[in-house]
Amino acid sequence: LTLERDGMTAGDRATAQMLIGVSSLLLGRIDDARKALADARPTPAVLNNLGVVQLRRGGSPTTGVATYYFNRARESDETDPDYFFNLGYAYWLDRDPQASLYWLREALRRNPADGDAHYVLGAALASAGHAAEAAREKELAHRLSSAYEDWDKRPANDAVPRGLERVK
Repeated sequence: LTLERDGMTAGDRATAQMLIGVSSLLLGRIDDARKALADARPTPAVLNNLGVVQLRRGGSPTTGVATYYFNRARESDETDPDYFFNLGYAYWLDRDPQASLYWLREALRRNPADGDAHYVLGAALASAGHAAEAAREKELAHRLSSAYEDWDKRPANDAVPRGLERVK
């Protein structure tokens, strides 16, 4: 997708670039999403969505890692719990339970009713050897939604499903 630049303000172009990026991301066109978002103004939402791109395509230190973008989004807007969740979830996927614990707790401090955050935090606590706390967090998730019953049937080495990251 390209933008017709005639008659558009800079703000219109920035908004359009982000919407093209989000549309491409939701359609699974990851490379198109990356290109569109890379050309957009780096708002917290754009930075977050670039993190989602990197999480889905498998970032590297050369191409950029998801946690870098999620952290920049969080630094730019410390009120949105989704940026904290995405950061904690990305660290979980990177197999860094300590960082995951920290950021998921921060997400829950901002949104205590986030079932996904409670469940992923429970998985991170279990992997760090904190069985009682893990059970408590998973129980909280179960109280918020029955969807987590199926998650409990997953193997321990794959306790949390992929695709939980939040697009803005």
